[in-house]
Amino acid sequence: MKLSVVIFFVTATSLTMFACDKPRERDSAPVAADNSQTNERDRKPESLLPTDQGESQADRDISARVRRDVVADDNLGMQAKNVKIVTRDGAVTLRGVVRTPAERALVATYAKKAPGVREVNDLLEVTAN
Repeated sequence: MKLSVVIFFVTATSLTMFACDKPRERDSAPVAADNSQTNERDRKPESLLPTDQGESQADRDISARVRRDVVADDNLGMQAKNVKIVTRDGAVTLRGVVRTPAERALVATYAKKAPGVREVNDLLEVTAN
């Protein structure tokens, strides 16, 4: 009985070691990140990021107002509710992905109607997904 238990464990251990010794085929080839082009775009100096948000109370109020309006709208999908809203000196920049041209227009409308906005830079992208 003891011999059969020992043989079982030796066999199981050997098979496990053999299985772990071979790399899986999918691990051998690196896969490019889906958002590589987006990351390259974001590294450009002219690309505003959330860290570029203006520090004035007026800029913060504008961004907060636009975000509040966007999040409150039940017609917008989660992607649209998560767009980047960056305000500097009254200029609002919208960046991110939305599902439809209608969502894009609606988010831009919220930015345009916020008090104190002098211009809106709509850089939103529409995806087919």
